[in-house]
Amino acid sequence: MATREQIPAELTLELGDDPSPAEFLSAARAWFRLVQEVARSVTADRVPIQWVVHVREGSNLLAMVPHEATPPDLVRSTRAMTAKGLRSVARGKIDASGFTPAAITHLRELADLTTPDGEPGLKVRAWIDREPLDVTPRIASVLHEDDRAGYKDIGTVEGRLETILERHTGLQFEVRDALLRQTVRCHFTEEMLPKAFKLFRKRVEVAGLIKYRRNGTPVSVDVATVDQLPDDSKLPTVKDVRGLLKVAVRR
Repeated sequence: MATREQIPAELTLELGDDPSPAEFLSAARAWFRLVQEVARSVTADRVPIQWVVHVREGSNLLAMVPHEATPPDLVRSTRAMTAKGLRSVARGKIDASGFTPAAITHLRELADLTTPDGEPGLKVRAWIDREPLDVTPRIASVLHEDDRAGYKDIGTVEGRLETILERHTGLQFEVRDALLRQTVRCHFTEEMLPKAFKLFRKRVEVAGLIKYRRNGTPVSVDVATVDQLPDDSKLPTVKDVRGLLKVAVRR
């Protein structure tokens, strides 16, 4: 594994000594999505962080560097939250990690590479501010145990429809609630694909069988229906509501 002096950036992923092409791509995707989800929860309504990825030829180090125009405080907060989350999950304290359900999913995808079918797998290490944090089979075990301890119920989730994907498990999109800073994966059928594209980046209500973590946080939905909600700009403002209250009092 690398030494601190060999790490090229404050946010770097190190992958064993000889990862296969499939392992390299799977780890890279999971890591980038994890960092992007953490950054998204940090930036909230501010401009999203744009990343530049550096991979040296023949190297197993993937460095993520923010665009030069990115506010430094957002980058520092992203690194700090990523490190805090990794340490918390490694100690078995998922609720204290500050990770969204989507971030937990991406971390589990990364950790699963360390335990393929119970055999020793890929060595994965995150370097944050040039300090090493190992992604271990222990993390994979903690996350899968938490997943098994969850429950399911019929219900609805609301948010902005984002990131339509085709995964090996089928089609899915993500619904993001900016206020609660959480993202929920939504699994849907091929027949719903045209509607999903039509509602892309719009506020929606998704109904179906919801899978919750044991603390009650929604993780995913098997979609039965998805419907558009009024855009935020069309909702009553605080001023409008005060006007209605005045009329009600006068009456």
